[in-house]
Amino acid sequence: MAHSYDAVVVGGGFSGLYAAALLSSKGQRVCVLEAAPHLGGRAFSYRDPKTGDEVDNGQHALLGAYAATKRFLTLLGTLSQVRFQQRLSLPFRTPVATLHLETPNLPAPLHLLFGLLTFGGLSVGERLLAIRFGAALFFGRKPGASETLQEWLTRAGQLGAPSERLWTPLAIAALNESPERASAMLFAEVLRRAFLSKASDSVIGLSSVPLSELYVRPAESFLTSRDGAVRLRSRAVALVRRSGRVVDVKINDGNTLHAGAVVLAVPPPAAGKLLLSAGLSAPWVGTMVERGSPILSVHLWYDRPVIEDRAPITGLWGSLIQWVFDRGHLSLVVSDSRAFALKTRAEAVQIASSEIARFFPLARTAKLLSAAVRKEPSATFAGSPEAQAHRPGPKTPVANVVLAGDWTNTGLPGTIEGACLSAEAAVAALPPVG
Repeated sequence: MAHSYDAVVVGGGFSGLYAAALLSSKGQRVCVLEAAPHLGGRAFSYRDPKTGDEVDNGQHALLGAYAATKRFLTLLGTLSQVRFQQRLSLPFRTPVATLHLETPNLPAPLHLLFGLLTFGGLSVGERLLAIRFGAALFFGRKPGASETLQEWLTRAGQLGAPSERLWTPLAIAALNESPERASAMLFAEVLRRAFLSKASDSVIGLSSVPLSELYVRPAESFLTSRDGAVRLRSRAVALVRRSGRVVDVKINDGNTLHAGAVVLAVPPPAAGKLLLSAGLSAPWVGTMVERGSPILSVHLWYDRPVIEDRAPITGLWGSLIQWVFDRGHLSLVVSDSRAFALKTRAEAVQIASSEIARFFPLARTAKLLSAAVRKEPSATFAGSPEAQAHRPGPKTPVANVVLAGDWTNTGLPGTIEGACLSAEAAVAALPPVG
């Protein structure tokens, strides 16, 4: 049986749901196909079977600079569920002390200048080096397209503490890659957007509700209330092209959807296969853009609070664990988690709990009640210079099929904001209906 839609969106993550909501808001009848049993892609929440808590599959932080993400959440009516800081305040922890990177109430980039001047994690000379680095970027001195972050930091004299305590933690969080592999150009763009435009762009925002409540369920309701549809466990297996347009999407259950337009909001290997099924080119197939970088999340439940100041987010220096989020339970994030690839669940929990005890003394006498581990082997595309060179734009060889996803050429690494920007670009690239 065939159903007809103005648009079929393949993939139900951030980019797919935003693209679907945008098209639906324009009066189009939209169907979202999602191969998994749930929407949300790599950013959703689930019910932990032991504690009963609804837990994000990986902790996600937003920045004030995430304008497209804010537009998506505004469209859904859930932006108020994100709690943004009034000004940037980011604690970094060592086993013996906590140091804060805080910015005063000044316009950008002066807020960053004074924040670095008072940052106790660096010596006076190191702070001046970091300020010089930021100033050079502000005045237009950018890295080369083929330059890695490590090469750029070396050339800019940022080795030692400025790199280890400031730029590298921020880069791994933003790019999910080590400095040796990460694109310097992508990191420069992150710094420019976050710190060099408006002071409010630098602040961190955390959802006060689980991710599925923030955008997944609201997006589904938004679509279905406008005569749209969501099909779970429905994998698109082929596109059918006639007269220079894709007209049908075949699904793994044997059904076919007639489509006026198609948005491919899936990872690059899946998007490539679908384009090739219709005899269309996918030049990124087989390139670095198809290789993903992993993220590991470990959730720990203790019988008491173990972070003294209950800071919602804390960076750890000198640890395999880069970030700790206090969500009632602790949510630990290991970006670029290749070192954990062969670790068992028990080994990952042991490493994580040992690190928490090393950095937070209260944890040494607390009882660990429960733990959960989530591995995302390809959480983001590999944010390397080689991958950057092959990222496609939203257009494909046929006008009514477009690409969306944080892996497309948004100018940003694999972030929620990149996913939302890609959705806007994809919808804008489609020809007008009728």
